[in-house]
Amino acid sequence: MISTKQINDLSRPANGWFHIEKSGDHDVDYGEGPAVLRIDEQAIRDMVDDFNARTFDGPGMLIDGDHLSHDLSRDTRALGWIKSLDTYRDPSGTLELYGFIEWTPRGLKMLQDKEYTQSSTEYGEGMTLSDGVYRPSRLTGFALTNRPRIKGKRPLVNRQTSPASDEVGGEPKSPEEGETTQNTNMDNDDREYPSKEMDKAQRALFDSLLDKLDVEFDGTDDMSRAILGRLDELLSLEKREKDHVNAEVDDAVSTYENALDEEEREEFTEERREELKNSLRESPAALNAFIRALNRQAGPQKQEQPEQKKLPKRTPLNRRATLNPPDPFRKKESIDGFNNRVNELIKEGMKRYDAYQKATEEGFIVSAQR
Repeated sequence: MISTKQINDLSRPANGWFHIEKSGDHDVDYGEGPAVLRIDEQAIRDMVDDFNARTFDGPGMLIDGDHLSHDLSRDTRALGWIKSLDTYRDPSGTLELYGFIEWTPRGLKMLQDKEYTQSSTEYGEGMTLSDGVYRPSRLTGFALTNRPRIKGKRPLVNRQTSPASDEVGGEPKSPEEGETTQNTNMDNDDREYPSKEMDKAQRALFDSLLDKLDVEFDGTDDMSRAILGRLDELLSLEKREKDHVNAEVDDAVSTYENALDEEEREEFTEERREELKNSLRESPAALNAFIRALNRQAGPQKQEQPEQKKLPKRTPLNRRATLNPPDPFRKKESIDGFNNRVNELIKEGMKRYDAYQKATEEGFIVSAQR
């Protein structure tokens, strides 16, 4: 059993003895309906004996933030380690559970910066349920939090510096003398501890990601690296496709703008230009129709013919041979046809931008005989 002087000073977080669990009956709900968690003297002694007889993979029992180290997709680095458990009897005669904690530099800084001020326990193996009462006999986890499920525990650090710590020669205050949890329990109300709900949401997101990647996670580091590599590939491919579409849109809009007359260019403002680009980016079908319409308006490109030797001119015997015969089937195609269709739609009451979109989708072009 530890003494009052051994208990850590709340105003100066450091390695030392901290309150692990509050004795008494606590209202809980572990998914099977309202129940009571009973921390009596026997439960405390059982947990002390069990913990101190165990061996751990690390320097002790890992302390994380909000119990998130159970999720492999989250940060599992330790904020501290519980080295041993012991009991402490306060002046009222109540036996309390304390643990000696060795903080990591990261965990200690979080306490000093008041990122965390409270703690939360886990009980799994060795917990019995009888007549709606849970009794733990083994501590299976410990975390820093700001919303503890069990109310009334001594905090890990004061939210404000203890006045006694500023006095010259002042002794560290004991739990019964120092700041009580009624003032430091971070809005000590009935709000539920959120880590369980957070874990569920994060797990659902992780499962959805695995499903989209079509992989089955086996929990190994190799699989984690493979998943991250696959994500990098998908993101890289998405970026290349996006860059390609942006280049096509820029070229198409530039070609269209170059074909406008002076008056139409004045109406084709920067805002309309961006609206057109955004609509083409969002709709591959509209972009393809737009490019086809521009290609039809531009007409087929003339292929270079190989140079041929000029034959000597001959004087025709028939005068009619020197005349060009009329071609009644010759057609005129130009960008004017596209603009004419846009103007027709505007006269029918359609806005110019919508008319332009519709004419693009129609692939409209005017053909006139002469």
